Amino acid sequence: MKNLQSAIRTPQSSLTPLDYAYQILTRRAHSEQELAHKLRTKGFPDEVVARTVARLKEQRYLNDRDLADDQAARLQNRGFGREGIRAKLIQKGLADVTIEQTLEKQSGEAEMDSA
Repeated sequence: MKNLQSAIRTPQSSLTPLDYAYQILTRRAHSEQELAHKLRTKGFPDEVVARTVARLKEQRYLNDRDLADDQAARLQNRGFGREGIRAKLIQKGLADVTIEQTLEKQSGEAEMDSA
């Protein structure tokens, strides 16, 4: 797989899809969907994008659940309510089940804080 990764480069750059993804992820955390979109926009084929995303998940560079938890906490600290947080997480391309789990966890933590 390494040879295939290094053999596939974008027309605009000499970066492999994995190198390009690492470069994107050094700036900020991304959801799987956000990163896949950026890779496709750069010109990488869907099959290569899927393998790159899978590899990054294996390496724990991508974790939608952790991203959702972090984003929800940050948004709550900024004064966002449940629906505002939901809307922002949807914009990140997170799965509905991930969003619901995060919001439930956050509600449970808020109840424990107020007890």
